[in-house]
Amino acid sequence: MHLTQFSDNIFKNDKDGYTKTFILEDKENKYQCYCTLCDGESFYVQYATKHVQIEKHRKNTDAVQGKRGLDKLDKFIKSINEGKTAGDA
Repeated sequence: MHLTQFSDNIFKNDKDGYTKTFILEDKENKYQCYCTLCDGESFYVQYATKHVQIEKHRKNTDAVQGKRGLDKLDKFIKSINEGKTAGDA
């Protein structure tokens, strides 16, 4: 996997390693990853932060991980949005 791009796009905002439990590298395509919570749905690495914010991912997080997972997801999304705001300033 293109580790620099992958890290830059999702893991930099993930201080506690939460997303590393469900966003995994695609062994067949170094530019893609997949989400285990969304039945292995794959997407380009640069869309990883967008993927965790879609409604389908939120519903799957609730179904698989429950309230605790949703709390972690909300915290992660907040860190993504705060990072964008800080980068825009």
